[in-house]
Amino acid sequence: MNYSGVLVSACPGRYDEMLRELDAIDGVEVHQKDPDHNRCIIVIEAPDVPAEMDLFKAVSNLPSVVDAALVVHNFEDDAVVQSPNN
Repeated sequence: MNYSGVLVSACPGRYDEMLRELDAIDGVEVHQKDPDHNRCIIVIEAPDVPAEMDLFKAVSNLPSVVDAALVVHNFEDDAVVQSPNN
């Protein structure tokens, strides 16, 4: 599974609209809101890199978004982790 932390900035006067648009996208979750600066931190979750990039592009292309910047990316393997006692 792929996870990305993205800083998203709203167009002036469109912060609430941006939050509604982000909430409507499956695979995107708003984690931190900063209404004083018209921005928020979201986490994108996708099964693979192409799907993750599609979500990032969808966020970037929202009418209310002026900028989306990738802050962190993490890839978690689907492998089963076994305890030392197994």
